[in-house]
Amino acid sequence: MDHDVYSFAVVMGVLGTFIAAMVGLFVASRFVLQRSKPRPMMPVDDERFARLEQAVDTMAIEIERMTEAQRFTAKLLNDRASAILPGDQR
Repeated sequence: MDHDVYSFAVVMGVLGTFIAAMVGLFVASRFVLQRSKPRPMMPVDDERFARLEQAVDTMAIEIERMTEAQRFTAKLLNDRASAILPGDQR
């Protein structure tokens, strides 16, 4: 192979690699910059927050009712077990 053709091939290979690397860096930087932009905030909706607060309050009341029912059931079972088992007096 001729020396000039070989040199031309090397220069073109280096140039092609350089251009590909620059395009890759450009695409990667655009991707990183686009991902780092802050997302637009949703407007505050007072009505929506009021419904959310009401739902949380309702759930809290229901959980409290279930807890009281569980305590009552546990107390009844404990009293029943105490009445059935002789010698376990409290």
